[in-house]
Amino acid sequence: MRRPGTIPWLIARPLDRVGAQQLVLLLSATVLPAVLWWVAGSAAAASGSALAGLLLFIRLQHTLAERHAAATAPIIAAVRDAVVSLSAELVIVAFNPAAEKMFGHPAEKILGKSVDMLIPARLRERYRRDMQAFIAHGHGGQPGDKPWTLCATRASGDEFPAEVSVLRPDAGRGGAYRIIIRDVTDRHEAHLHGNRLAAIVESSSDAIVGLDREGRVTHWNGGAERMTGYAAAEMLGRSFLALVPPGSEPDDLAARVLAGERILGYETRRVRKDGRVIDVSLSVSPIHDEHGRLVGASTVARDITAQRTAERSRADDVLKLRELTRRLMRIEEEQKRALGQELHDQAGANLAALALTLQLVRQQLPQDTPAEVASRLDFCDELLQRTTASVRDALGGLRPTALDELGLLAALRQHARAMSGSGLMAFSVDGEEPHPRLDSECEIALFRIAQEAFSNALKHSGGSRAHAHLSQADGEVRLRITDDGRGVSSAGPAPSGGRLGLTTMRERADAIGAHLDVSKGKEGGTVVTVHLVPAPREVAA
Repeated sequence: MRRPGTIPWLIARPLDRVGAQQLVLLLSATVLPAVLWWVAGSAAAASGSALAGLLLFIRLQHTLAERHAAATAPIIAAVRDAVVSLSAELVIVAFNPAAEKMFGHPAEKILGKSVDMLIPARLRERYRRDMQAFIAHGHGGQPGDKPWTLCATRASGDEFPAEVSVLRPDAGRGGAYRIIIRDVTDRHEAHLHGNRLAAIVESSSDAIVGLDREGRVTHWNGGAERMTGYAAAEMLGRSFLALVPPGSEPDDLAARVLAGERILGYETRRVRKDGRVIDVSLSVSPIHDEHGRLVGASTVARDITAQRTAERSRADDVLKLRELTRRLMRIEEEQKRALGQELHDQAGANLAALALTLQLVRQQLPQDTPAEVASRLDFCDELLQRTTASVRDALGGLRPTALDELGLLAALRQHARAMSGSGLMAFSVDGEEPHPRLDSECEIALFRIAQEAFSNALKHSGGSRAHAHLSQADGEVRLRITDDGRGVSSAGPAPSGGRLGLTTMRERADAIGAHLDVSKGKEGGTVVTVHLVPAPREVAA
């Protein structure tokens, strides 16, 4: 196929717009010269006069020029490219409708004007010199050569890139040079856009790889070279599977891409040239041709090895901290249990003996015992009862016996009754006992959290009521403690001592793998919620 700028190309494009009559005229203008020369030569031979033959040929040639102009005029008017005819002095002598539309100049106002009107002022001298060189020596965008690409200007002053082909003059055009101009703004913008995209791709730190339908590498940017250690020359044409560790991706991933699905943020692994396996976040986009057919895929991979290593390290640290917290709490509970046992065995026995002694002394006093002595005995008996109650409360705080004997719900109810006895605030508990029963560490942790929440409500809320609800649903145990006080959030300021209590509750929840949330209630007050998914308990054989 001939390039733009040649006569056959000029004819072929508007052929559908030219009538049969013009086509006949065009053929007459291009085929008959040789026939007429033969006719003129025959006439000269018949008459024996070379001058007569020459005059006849000139007359016939003139007729052909007129027919040529008549034949090409509708074609030039119909073509979509601008066609401008210039004299040897670079004056515009013809300006087709496409040129009017392209440059914004009406033909009647530009005919007879210099071609400089179509060229930016800063480039006129250079372009005029090039055109004059073509006229004088035949250098430049002559038919068959690559067209010139230059900058043109419209009537509005806007500049645009144009592709120009210059056709040599012939008798049919009266010696004018015909210039075919094509506006290549869209092509130029597409080229610039492509260059910008290419620069972005090459400068990206991510690995951007193009693949064909068979998974062979068609593009390999600098980020891919740095990430994998493979140069582009080593990977172009190879299958991307060379980078995929066995079993690191599902079998249907390629099928999903072939089906046109876009994959975003898929975490997988890749093997570097040095054999090291790295973690990557992969996004895959299908590429379709102008007919909508899948022709390949574009993949963007980001190295997240450092991020995943840090996350795994943090996860290990969290597990170690959780285990350490569990161990410290276990030691704390064991010490409280031991202290409670000692108080029960020693202080409890001593208090019982003291109560028995006071009773014996009271029985052995004579009836005429002075009232002052009897009053002191009554005081000692009252003091002994208060001390016994305090020791009993202390034993319950160290290790609630109801927790071991009756379960978590019963222990919470007993603790609520004990705190309500002060008369300062009303405490209540309802709900259901978890089934199967939680292990002892989970039970004591939930009990301590409720104990701390009740204590915070009493000290800091300023309310009159606090309530705990224990429930179980969908494999989750939930403990919810609410009060009707002023409300304390986990992020807001807390009264003195309150923040430490919240921290302690969070540590206890984290130690058993539970999640604790502290928020302000819709109607005021503080809401403390613990969510626990118990680990499956081993069943003895």
